[in-house]
Order: sequence, then C-alpha cells, then structure tokens
Amino acid sequence: MFEKVLSKGKIGKLELKNRFVVPSMGTGRAEYDGFLNENVIEYYVERARGGFGLIILEVTGIDPIGKAIPEEIMLDDDKYIPGLKKMVDLIHAEGAKVFPQLHHAGRQAMEIVVGAQPVAPSAVHCPMTRTMPRELTVEEIYELIEKYGGAAVRAKKAGFDGVELQCGHGYLVAQFLSGYSNKRADEFGGNFHKRTKFAVEILKKIKEKCGDDYP
Repeated sequence: MFEKVLSKGKIGKLELKNRFVVPSMGTGRAEYDGFLNENVIEYYVERARGGFGLIILEVTGIDPIGKAIPEEIMLDDDKYIPGLKKMVDLIHAEGAKVFPQLHHAGRQAMEIVVGAQPVAPSAVHCPMTRTMPRELTVEEIYELIEKYGGAAVRAKKAGFDGVELQCGHGYLVAQFLSGYSNKRADEFGGNFHKRTKFAVEILKKIKEKCGDDYP
C-alpha cells in the first residue's frame, strides 16, 4: 500500500532518499538573539538520524521586526551562517536534506518581543495579538521582498538544500493574500491577482538570487 513512501523523491533536481518529511514545527529551543545552540541542533539531527528524507526547520526569520517568538531562528544577517552550516553539515552526514522556512509574522508579531509596532499590509486589528499594526509603505514592501531574497542566499551559503516560504497561519504573506487583512488599493492589494503580488515577487527574488534550479 505504501511502497512509494520509501522510494526516492524529487523536488526539481533535488533527490530525496525517501518521501518522509519533517514539516515545520516550533520548538522554542533557539536563543533569544536568533542563534542556534546544541539543544536545537541535536533536535533536528536526531530526526535526520531517524531516517527522514527531508527536514524543514521551524519558522526562520528574515527580519527582526517579524519574529513570532523570542527564540526564533534568524537568517537576516551573515553572522548566522556558520552556526547554521554546522547543523546542516550534521544533518547531511545522516543522509537527510534540510530547508529553512523563511518567515515574517507581520501583524502577529508582538511589540513586547520585537520592540516596535508590528507591520502589516493594512492597519487592520489583529485578533491573535489584539493589537493594531502599522501599514507598510510600498517602499518597505519592496525592502521586505529583498530581505526574503537575502535570507535565501544565506540559506544557500549555509548549505541548505532549498527553502520553504511560510505562506499560511495568518503570518505576513497570508495577510497579503487575504482580502480580510489586505485593504490596500495599490499594486499589492485589491483584486486577488494584486494580493498575490507580494508572494510572487518573493519567489521571483529568490530565483533571481539563488538560481531557477534552487528548490
């Protein structure tokens, strides 16, 4: 019944030894400054040791103002590359592939965590945090798109086999996609096509910076 599960899988040119995947799940094990520690490294290496073909990290931040939790792993600066490379190399040694999940919480970030008013496509009250975010300017949106691309470049430099883009759970990309949270009347809001532009531009930027064949 399940013979395909143990057969090799492919994502573009990337080959996985099997089709078992550890999806992105929060651990709260990293440091407050965004660095890894032995605790979180061992958590992921143990799953590789258990035989999974692909491991996807928990939310991995592209901008400090978009952190969802205090202990979020970060990829917004080159200083994080050596620690991430250490973990990636250990996971590869166990035969697994690994992606980070590029993330920005948008209005679901908490001011007490990020030290600033959260940002969003529109100033629409957040039912999760019960706070009012600040609407992003068009210039800031393009800066964020660049930050997603920069984080993907760092992931590639650290040896990650590809990246996953967090587009759900009410976080920033999802906020742009939803007509409930996106009330913009410019190029990033309005009809469904315009609401998808933020996500599409992020994907284009990642391909521009990392190559069309980077998963």
